[in-house]
Amino acid sequence: MKISYLKSSPSMIEVLKNDYETFIIQNYKFNHLGLFHDKENIYAVIQNYKEFNTTLDEIQELYNYRFKNAGVPGPTFTEEVKDNYIKIDLRNIYEKVNLFGQPF
Repeated sequence: MKISYLKSSPSMIEVLKNDYETFIIQNYKFNHLGLFHDKENIYAVIQNYKEFNTTLDEIQELYNYRFKNAGVPGPTFTEEVKDNYIKIDLRNIYEKVNLFGQPF
């Protein structure tokens, strides 16, 4: 997924973070290292998925089917953090209860 598409609307980045946080909660057994980008694409880094007899392709399909919102591209799943990856911070507790300054 191209990061330039997400940068065009800050709310799309918030939706992506929300989708990924939901994915983390529902799939707590995996070692989630977070969301990263390399100035072009966005990646979700997951380790220890092989211990649960699954593949990155299966995880990608699960995310796209159950967690990704329509119109918001999802991350590409990978198992390693490369040197050129830049961490995307997930939402803090304040950001989770207030969206664009408005409480839920």
